[in-house]
Amino acid sequence: MSIFVKAQPAPGPVSRNVQWLALGYAGLLTILALTQLYSFEDDILLFGNALPDGFAFVAPLIVVSEVFALPYLLRLQLSPAMRVLSMGLGWVAALSWIVWPLIFMGTAHPEHNSGLLGVGLIDVPLWWTIIAGAAMLSVIVTISKKMPSYKQRN
Repeated sequence: MSIFVKAQPAPGPVSRNVQWLALGYAGLLTILALTQLYSFEDDILLFGNALPDGFAFVAPLIVVSEVFALPYLLRLQLSPAMRVLSMGLGWVAALSWIVWPLIFMGTAHPEHNSGLLGVGLIDVPLWWTIIAGAAMLSVIVTISKKMPSYKQRN
């Protein structure tokens, strides 16, 4: 018996269509992460101005959740715990683009750009970001139901 974690192949998806959906969601998260990293300094300022003091760390957490959701979506060989964590970060990435624009709207000076596709690159209004986050959430819910993160034992 080994104490080291062993990577295992991903369990098979319920349907072939969910693999294409997962690849599409992975592509979307990749585009979001790249555009946010391109204007990362401005993203930190956007979050720092809109959120209370000390919450500028939210911008890096969103990018990290988008990047670390990719192994689950791409069905890479992972340990079972990392597969579940990666699936959870896919949920966090989608939920963050619903919650943070709502917080931005509640501030005294709401920003017009949400930072979804980077600050200054492509301005995405707050309402469109909430709609995009809701669509992302529905996609990751479907993927999570149809593409298990662990092998079920009989």
